[in-house]
Amino acid sequence: MWNVSNRFLEALRYPHKTVTTCTITPPGGAATTVKVKAGTITVNSKSHVRRQGTVTLEGNSTVFELIATPGATFTIQHGLAFGNSTELIPVFTGEVANPRQEFGDGSVTVTLADFGTRVSRNKFPTPYQPTGVTTRVAAISAVATGAITGLSVSTTATDTGTVGDGKLWAENRWDAIRDLTTDAEAEAFFYPDGSFLIRDIPTLTDSPVWVVNAGDGGVLKGAARFRPTNELVNRVTVRPSATDGSQTWTPQSANLPDADLRSADRIGVAPVFVDSPTITTAAGALLVAQTKLNQLTGMVETLQIDSVANPALECGDVIRVITPNLNREAGRVFQHFIESLSLNLSSGSMFLTTRSQVDVNE
Repeated sequence: MWNVSNRFLEALRYPHKTVTTCTITPPGGAATTVKVKAGTITVNSKSHVRRQGTVTLEGNSTVFELIATPGATFTIQHGLAFGNSTELIPVFTGEVANPRQEFGDGSVTVTLADFGTRVSRNKFPTPYQPTGVTTRVAAISAVATGAITGLSVSTTATDTGTVGDGKLWAENRWDAIRDLTTDAEAEAFFYPDGSFLIRDIPTLTDSPVWVVNAGDGGVLKGAARFRPTNELVNRVTVRPSATDGSQTWTPQSANLPDADLRSADRIGVAPVFVDSPTITTAAGALLVAQTKLNQLTGMVETLQIDSVANPALECGDVIRVITPNLNREAGRVFQHFIESLSLNLSSGSMFLTTRSQVDVNE
């Protein structure tokens, strides 16, 4: 969750006034402030382009030409007004796709995508082949900064493994990032301020950062839950995928114990396969397989939540959802990851999709 004040979090639980600001900065130019009339920002943890949106701005042809400038950076901040002061936080930084001007009504509508789309567009000019002693985390950073000059990269990932000799990625930068984060037990994405973050995959043992509940001071408007049986998993198999012959180990599998409700004895073998290009030993592959399997504790469960918006939340955050007593249904407590979210910039509402475990493959 983005760092905000306790006053900010407490104010969300009672009637409050939201504020949205938008600036457009062309390459080498000054930032121009544009008024937001309406819009939605979505965040999806399963997409390389994690943040997207559609926003309607107040403006004429001058604004349209500014927005349509190649390489222009689009920044949206959203927050709360407290009397004579405001507390704003970034909810989107990226670029514009398909700007559209409606002649006569003074509005410009834009589709937004974070800098993940720039990484996709800027393919390797020559194949990327880091030295064998390059750490996986350093290689991920190099792939991203190679696409975006001056990119700010931060990392909290704890992996110290190296790429190994002979590893090569031909064109697509996200292919390299996907392979390296898989072996590093990490994820990498663009943060709402436009920086690039490399971090360990969150776990449900993390403390919840936000409580979604009903009643006095509550933010919950509605919730539903699902248990898709086609996503049950009881085995993770890690397979070597390097093409240079450096990985001599055979595929390694970790299985749920027989006592588990999802064990192979009960529902048959339900595997997930993970291809590794940089793990060097069978023991290392088995450790990755077991670590990923540990992420599958509990039943696969999804919540869809209608809530008062907390713009500081991020996919991967652990939240606690407390449903009220309704008719004959007793209230329940869920502790889930946020998998996706949709923030309405004008209504002050937010829709969340959560799940009780981390997906191990896209």
